Amino acid sequence: MGVGAAEPERMAGHSRLCFVIMPFSATASCTKRQWTSIFENVLKPAVENANYACHRSIATRGNIIAAILENLRDAYVVLADLTDQNPNVFYELGVRHAMKNRTILIAQDEKFIPFDLRPYATYVYNGKTKRGREELAIRLHELLADVEQAPDRPDNPVSDFLKGHATTQASAQALTITPQEAAVAQALAGPASKGIDALVLGRSIASAKDKPRLRALITQTRAFFAEEWPRRIEALNRQAVEEARLPERIPENEIYQRCIPYVAEFAGDAGPVEAFGLPLVEAEYADGLVEMLRIVQHWIGMSDKPWPSPSLKPITGAPALLALRVLATWGAKAAEQTSASVLATLLTHPLETVEFSGQPATLCLVDRRDMFHPAALLDQADLAVRYLQEEPWKNSDGAKMFADQQDYLSGLSQFLFLAALLREVRHPDESWPLYPGFKLVKGSSRSIHTLISRISMRPQLMDSLARMANEDAETFRSNWPRRARRLNEAELGGRHFRSSHDIPEEI
Repeated sequence: MGVGAAEPERMAGHSRLCFVIMPFSATASCTKRQWTSIFENVLKPAVENANYACHRSIATRGNIIAAILENLRDAYVVLADLTDQNPNVFYELGVRHAMKNRTILIAQDEKFIPFDLRPYATYVYNGKTKRGREELAIRLHELLADVEQAPDRPDNPVSDFLKGHATTQASAQALTITPQEAAVAQALAGPASKGIDALVLGRSIASAKDKPRLRALITQTRAFFAEEWPRRIEALNRQAVEEARLPERIPENEIYQRCIPYVAEFAGDAGPVEAFGLPLVEAEYADGLVEMLRIVQHWIGMSDKPWPSPSLKPITGAPALLALRVLATWGAKAAEQTSASVLATLLTHPLETVEFSGQPATLCLVDRRDMFHPAALLDQADLAVRYLQEEPWKNSDGAKMFADQQDYLSGLSQFLFLAALLREVRHPDESWPLYPGFKLVKGSSRSIHTLISRISMRPQLMDSLARMANEDAETFRSNWPRRARRLNEAELGGRHFRSSHDIPEEI
């Protein structure tokens, strides 16, 4: 593998040079011909369309390493394809990171992105399909435009290290990330998210329906949670056990105040995810929310995995409770707008995880009864509703998406009502339907009557609920008055569901 002569940053007929480092010979994912086609037919035209010259390695005589180093030094932008983790690519990428910023990372699968690079924006593309290649070309044009806007923003571990060790005020100011620059940092949590305005970023992506950028953001966000939250769970467990903070049994009236501080250790990271999703709900960008569910699934799976003993449920269960919180907050906004497509996504789209037993599960929210009895609050469903009423409203960014707190509470009670309704229809033979926590939400009575009237007067909404319930529209419509009345008349007994029918003997 070699290169031609070193190129200056500015080329005749083009503004600057973009040097591409990518596999040259056949790899597991692509043949040599396919790699050549990706460069010649996708990367090079897209880069040149952005007024850059575009070169990649070519066979040559002489000092190959010297020529490579010259190109890595002189190129204004380097585009690195991490697919198949080619050793030459990673060697050249490391050299570039030690020299300069302005490096764009791409790969054909997120599995090729090594752990230490996951906090940085990497665009995952499909090089085998025409649509995938077209999307890659569009995204490259956007990424190069971003380089023009923020050419000196740190974008790799080396520059981040140097940024963290800046010793003078002038150096620190020079490396400060502006809100506009942070908006393209492609992560919602961790160091890469510093300065991000989650609402502005969410509105930008929802308005453009920019799924490639959204997927890149999700990849980087999940990478943070995959590293940080398990480590935090282990550290908090170790500390709690050493200090004997939680006894074997806690008085029922003390559970909330004893458990919530542990959940709060994780809630700060979840807040921007919660806020970011609300503009997607507002824009009824259901496809984007389907992508966002990957983060929620990740949290649920984190709580479901077997943790070494001793471990405390308020700690290991915190991610799943935060998953419920995010879904419920988005659901409150969707209910406020009566957005059938978004409600269907949040209530009935599969949440793919691995259960405690190690078996895969694809249950949706309304089929996951345990999420409404969260382990983080020692399975107390009434405390889960208390948490959903109080804590999301403390997220100042999220609160901006509602007119006032009562609007949020109204949407929350309606969302929980719909969850209870769908659970009962989808599982008619269960003696324990979904806990109807909507009754505990402040002002719920008026909100639920409004929702019932709205559904009754809108045939299309009724039909959408029927599809969510896996029932034909005529049957759902005929049973609607009875079901709505039964749920509305249900009584609450502590943390359990009670109705005038099928009360389990053990209550």
